[in-house]
Parts: sequence; C-alpha cells; structure tokens
Amino acid sequence: MGKAARILLVDDRDDVRESTRALLESAGYVVVEAAAEEQALSLLASDPSIGLLITDIVLGGHSNGFVLAQRAQRIQPGLKVLYTTGYAGNLEELYPSVRGSRMLRKPFRALALLREIDLLLDSPAPVVAAPDHTVQPRVSPKPTILVVEDDARSRGIAVELFDGLGLQVLSAGDGEDALMILANHPEISTVFTDIRLPGMSGSDLAIEAWKLRPDLTIVLTSAYTDVSHVPGTRFVPKPWSKEIFGLVAGSVARH
Repeated sequence: MGKAARILLVDDRDDVRESTRALLESAGYVVVEAAAEEQALSLLASDPSIGLLITDIVLGGHSNGFVLAQRAQRIQPGLKVLYTTGYAGNLEELYPSVRGSRMLRKPFRALALLREIDLLLDSPAPVVAAPDHTVQPRVSPKPTILVVEDDARSRGIAVELFDGLGLQVLSAGDGEDALMILANHPEISTVFTDIRLPGMSGSDLAIEAWKLRPDLTIVLTSAYTDVSHVPGTRFVPKPWSKEIFGLVAGSVARH
C-alpha cells in the first residue's frame, strides 16, 4: 500500500462533497474539504502536505474554481489541480487554467476520477490494485441498478458510487426514458429514482415499472418530506450518505 496523498476537495454542495469524499477515502486518499474559496485557502495555508486540489468550477458567491486555483498556487506553487464541471462549453477560453491542472467533465465515473488523480500525482491510488495481466479474470454478471434522476450532477454522483460499489449502472433523466430502458434491459433488478421528476413522477414510475416487471425492487429518494408513499417501495432521504449507498448496493447484490 502506498502513502496516502492528501487531497483538498472544494464544492459548495454538501451532498457532492460527501459523496466524492467517500469515494476518495475508499480508494485510500486522505481528504480535507471546504465549501468556499476562503475556507479552502485557509486550509492550504495551514497544511503544506496537501498535494492536490479538486475543485468544482462553479462555486458559491462570486468565486470560481479557476480563481481559487490561481490563488492556491500562490500559497503552494507546486500544487496540482483537478477541475470538475458539468458545463459543456469550452471554459478554458474564458479562464486560464493553472500549470499542472486537468479537467474532468461531469457526470463522471469513479474510475475516471481516480485515473485523473493518478495522472496528476504520478502514482496509483493506495488501495486500488493494479490489474494482474497474468490471470484471466472470471467473468460474472454484475447486479444491475437503474438510476433515475433529472439533476445531472446528482445522477452522476449516484452512478459513480454505485459503480464503485460493484454494480452495473444504467441511468435515465426522466420516467419515460427509464421505462424504455427497463423494457430493453431485463437484467435490471432495482430502480433507484428521485420522486420529483419532470413529467412522470418517481411514484408513478414505480407503478408503471411494476407493470413491466413485478419482480423489481423500487427505491424512492427525495429531499422533501411532503411526498406520497408507494406501498412496496423503499425510501431513502436526501442528502445521501455513503452508508445509504452501501445498504442499497448490498440489497441489489442479494436480489
């Protein structure tokens, strides 16, 4: 096991930070986190062992990840930077990236994030084993879950974490697409869906999904309390925690 690199994770959304931190810590990294620019700079000034800054580009207030990175490298000139963003435009034309930086587009998978970190730090994650090319892997089907979430960032987080927990993950942004995917993928055993979706709600999706597949496990999720309970479904609240994802993944694996 290699020495754990210290990573500063900056995002103004608590749920995103918590989920990404869980992923990084499961790979063996030591993570400190901040929700805003000034808090991040204070942590950097007090902890010279931090070797990598991972920051969302769009931060709260008038700050952004590009400005944060420039200020951070004045404190630690050798600091590496990984920008993350859900925007499709060429942001590098608007803001100059600092030296030793890379960019990862959202939504991204867990392995994509770890690969970018490897490239920046020139070393693999401490507890992620390198592939053994001398052994032929035994191919076995992974349990499959369908994630239905209209918010691209939240959908990406759920996909990353379930993927990191060993599941095969498919995703959709609304109920209609979810039903089409279900009709074409009989290997799906569980649907994990937000309740408040555009058009068809997650509750209605559960009922329609059972018409196609009565054997499905349906897990509903929401940040709101004024949601209708659907008999036979399970419910997990937002913001999510790594424990919640672990419990859901365990249920899928046993299905």
